Amino acid sequence: MHAGPATRLRAIDLVSRSALTLPADPVIQASEPIGSEEAACAKLRLTDADRTLVIPSGGGLLRFDVTDGTISIVGADTNLREFDLRNTADGANVVSAPVDAITGGAPVTLTFDSVTGAGETTLATSTTGPTVPTGFQLGGAGVYYEIHTTATFSGTVELCIDYTGTTFADESTLQLMHYEKNKWVNVTTERDPATNTICGVVKSFSPFVVVEFPAMSALNDLVVRVQNLDVRHGIIASLDAKLDAAVAALDHALSGNRASAVNCLNAFIAEVRAQNSKKLPADVAAGLIADAETIIGLLGG
Repeated sequence: MHAGPATRLRAIDLVSRSALTLPADPVIQASEPIGSEEAACAKLRLTDADRTLVIPSGGGLLRFDVTDGTISIVGADTNLREFDLRNTADGANVVSAPVDAITGGAPVTLTFDSVTGAGETTLATSTTGPTVPTGFQLGGAGVYYEIHTTATFSGTVELCIDYTGTTFADESTLQLMHYEKNKWVNVTTERDPATNTICGVVKSFSPFVVVEFPAMSALNDLVVRVQNLDVRHGIIASLDAKLDAAVAALDHALSGNRASAVNCLNAFIAEVRAQNSKKLPADVAAGLIADAETIIGLLGG
């Protein structure tokens, strides 16, 4: 075992608890004693195999001794109770927030529908992983969230990631993706840019990433530009309808079907070219075509 960040517990925290959840390889240091008297220390063993700790049922102060791998307990109550140190307990609607083995933070929160066998859920972030699909972009240096669990569970798991510290150009286009069967799948259920949080629902674990979709942001800007054109309303309505179709097609692109979005944008370009120097000024037409072609490029079309 190795020494990690200290976890401080007051004695009262240990009273009437049926489970005690701690990070892997914990270093537990005694806080200030509750009461005026201290009883003799009782040394107990931490078992690596099941990470089960026995502590006094009446509470006490814990200290993990990294020199000999023993647990020292200060407390007058010698009636022992068993506590599970794994961070994913059994039960319904179980919440687990594993500590990142790399940074020491806890940016991921998981809520299990049902855990039938307690286990350890782990998280390790990195800047390398499977390439994200064409048209999507990692924020900042790019963060991959590798999640595993030894817990036995059924139903679904809601997974929420706090991406604070990772910069994105347009958070309204963020997607949470899960790497399943050698491909990335969009599992997003909600996003909250105000709290830098994005959530999704899954049934298994493997790498996750938070990505943005620049094509969607660029297409939304193009829609606004068309709506603000100083031309006949009929032309605006026709162009806008084609862009609406492209927006709808981009929803399919989120699942990997980019061809329909590209086809809609090509139809938009054809309409603009047909009206070039007629009902659309040449410079306006050229700008609209350039914007549409940029979006097609972002989609890899």
